[in-house]
Amino acid sequence: GDTNPPLYFFLLKGWIALFGISLQAIRCMSGFFGLLLIPVLAALARRCGASKLTVWWVMALTAFVPLQIYYGQEARGYTLNLLLLAVSMWTFTWAVQSGRAAAWVLHAITLAAGTYAHYLMIPLALGFWIAALCMRLGRRQFTGLTAAHVAAGALALPAIWMLVEQLH
Repeated sequence: GDTNPPLYFFLLKGWIALFGISLQAIRCMSGFFGLLLIPVLAALARRCGASKLTVWWVMALTAFVPLQIYYGQEARGYTLNLLLLAVSMWTFTWAVQSGRAAAWVLHAITLAAGTYAHYLMIPLALGFWIAALCMRLGRRQFTGLTAAHVAAGALALPAIWMLVEQLH
């Protein structure tokens, strides 16, 4: 009866197989995703041109913000959602800066994975289009963005179908 997409629960099943079913073991997975968020946001800040001092501040704030600590202790998928959103932002920035097809492919994969983690990734994907318009990207970059988002949509069709079924 849960209305959340299945990615967190699939990962949790593997996590339990490795570390056991105790409450502490289950909660550690969220903490692990929260820890992974720190270097991902640092890499995103660096890719956006932040100074080393700013990158250190990003890491410190990510590590010590109370909401992040709270969600890192919950046996829920919130830190996974944040991690996938941050990775999709990093891949978008990498793709825009480099124009490499591999970056657009990774962007599509992280967007699709984010859709399997939480349905909010669907409207959040519009933010990449807003950013692209604000950045006045060229035709080639818009083509890459379009291809990545079409591919992400195709990969996420089962998750989107689950959402439509749940709405009924």
